[in-house]
Amino acid sequence: MNKRKKHRKKKKYFGAFIPILSLLILVFCVLHLFQSPTVILAEDKSFSVGESIMLSDLVLEVKDGVLLTEDFKLDSSKAGSRTIVFSVKTRLGQTRSESFTVEFTDEIAPVITAPESFRTMVGEELDLLKDASATDDSGEILGITVKGDYDFQKAGEYRLSYIAKDSSGNLTEKAFTLTVIASPFDKNGKLIDGEYITQTGFKLKISDSIAYIDGHLIVNKSYSLPKGFNDGNNGVRALRPETVNAFSAMKAAAPLEIRKKLSISSGFRTLSHQTILFNNYVQRDGLEDALTYSARPGHSEHHTGLAIDITTADRNICKTPEIAPVMEWLSQNAYKFGFILRYPEGKTDETGYMFEPWHYRYVGTELAKTLYNNGDWISMEAYFGIDSIYRGY
Repeated sequence: MNKRKKHRKKKKYFGAFIPILSLLILVFCVLHLFQSPTVILAEDKSFSVGESIMLSDLVLEVKDGVLLTEDFKLDSSKAGSRTIVFSVKTRLGQTRSESFTVEFTDEIAPVITAPESFRTMVGEELDLLKDASATDDSGEILGITVKGDYDFQKAGEYRLSYIAKDSSGNLTEKAFTLTVIASPFDKNGKLIDGEYITQTGFKLKISDSIAYIDGHLIVNKSYSLPKGFNDGNNGVRALRPETVNAFSAMKAAAPLEIRKKLSISSGFRTLSHQTILFNNYVQRDGLEDALTYSARPGHSEHHTGLAIDITTADRNICKTPEIAPVMEWLSQNAYKFGFILRYPEGKTDETGYMFEPWHYRYVGTELAKTLYNNGDWISMEAYFGIDSIYRGY
């Protein structure tokens, strides 16, 4: 009897507990729905400028919500603090904004790329910043300045520096040297006797208004010959013996079909002959065009007895099936006998003259091999570090 009473009491108590339990579950569910999202962030939020950081690298998890903002790359181009704002969605579908702060630091100095030395002549200015550039880990465009005093009008060696500074204050200084060489020209473009250093470090000697570098006679638009130099009869007979002997050896060594066509179409020229030729070209084509292929009197290598036009001096004839193989053979073999292609293709800015596949100059086998450069001809101007421009005209 007592057992039945106890059982009824237990059922009564359990029945009373069910509504309470249901109410607790309901309260829990409501509280869960209204619970704010919890954003789990990465602990380290300090980075270097230029470092690639995504939002997903920092927002690791969103509890009780969903990350709405699409993944994106943080702007790390400059040093300083950044407030990153993003959106999350709650369990009730509401959108909320969240934010955090990251710090970008820049302790890396810019990198300067620039020449380490320059050479120029007194009175001839250079753009020292033309080939200078600076890069930085931030990716920002940096300006470069030159530190130090220099004077293009005064010979001397100037020790200068490039300076580049980024927005974080990191500074780079790179030293370079500017050598301003005494000019071998007076204000009228006439040669001044003396010894000089060229832009590539060769010794230039001018004696009796005649220029030599390493014993090689220099004649171009800048370096002229004095009146009365090597004057004589026009023709092959006035060529220097070394020029004649080298040409004879080259012709003898050429294949038969090439040898038959090898001849000197123009050798030594007197000053008066060059004057007539140049004036005729000017009258025919105008001064501007004539200057691209003909030398002013006193500036022609033909006056030295060392230069020859081989087979032809006609651009169209050079391309004919009869002559083209001769020009090709010369360009690949003339250096073996001491001749250089004096005005190579694509070197007009250096030589002052257009490409002349027929014009060869005797310089000896040692220099000729150097300038041949495995078929990629180097001009005398580029090698010796001199220019070819008319002065005083």
